[in-house]
Amino acid sequence: MRSGSIYRIIFTLAVIVLLVWVFSSKLFNRVPNGHHGVLINNFSGYNMNRTYEPGLKLVLPWTSIVSVDTRRQGDNIIVTANTKNGLSVKCNINIQYRPIVDKLPNLLSSINSDYKNLFVKPEARGAVSSIIGRYTADELYAGKKEQLQKEMIDLMLPALKEHYILVERIIIQEITLPKSISDAIEQKLQQEQESQEYEFKLKKAELEAQRLLIEADGLAAYNKSLSANLTDNVLKFKGIEATLELAKSPNTKIIVIGDKDGLPVILND
Repeated sequence: MRSGSIYRIIFTLAVIVLLVWVFSSKLFNRVPNGHHGVLINNFSGYNMNRTYEPGLKLVLPWTSIVSVDTRRQGDNIIVTANTKNGLSVKCNINIQYRPIVDKLPNLLSSINSDYKNLFVKPEARGAVSSIIGRYTADELYAGKKEQLQKEMIDLMLPALKEHYILVERIIIQEITLPKSISDAIEQKLQQEQESQEYEFKLKKAELEAQRLLIEADGLAAYNKSLSANLTDNVLKFKGIEATLELAKSPNTKIIVIGDKDGLPVILND
């Protein structure tokens, strides 16, 4: 082999290595764990037909892969909203959501990878304000967290799903009312509780009085019936029976027959 041919081969290999080194960042894209990727072409835009799993991907120099975190994400959002009766309250919520993986190209093409700040948070603020506006301060103070959370999800779910985002959970961390309002509501609730306790005591006393009245009527009826049946002959017969039973006792005693009523009299030694 001629030396010129060897030099050409070495030169060609060197050029190839140089090109690979220069374009390596363009040729290989890595999709991190917990993420999915969408291919974007510098000339035609997003590839709408495929979503890439995590791992190292070989792509053409004029394309690249945009990686998006597709795990469940959570953000705390504080919203100041007006109640039904016009009072300003602060609502601190935690919203948990994730992008729909097989719709990731649609999400990126319609919003972009910063969909959280551009869409999720504004939608959450709007939903919280709308739901808070349905209730008075008293109703919010009374504690309707589960109901409020459900209403917020029901309101947000269609709008976010339409933009390829799935809301999984909303947790109300705290609803803060103005101190003067919360104090007034607390005092009102305390007064209502005291009133209920007083009514309970009155009802209890009324029931006890009814019970005693029924018991007294029953005792009176019993005594009336007993008096009607206790004739002199019955009393004498019962007295004789009692005397005979006592006479059977081993204790020493003296029995005198005949008192003014004709009943035996027992005298112990």
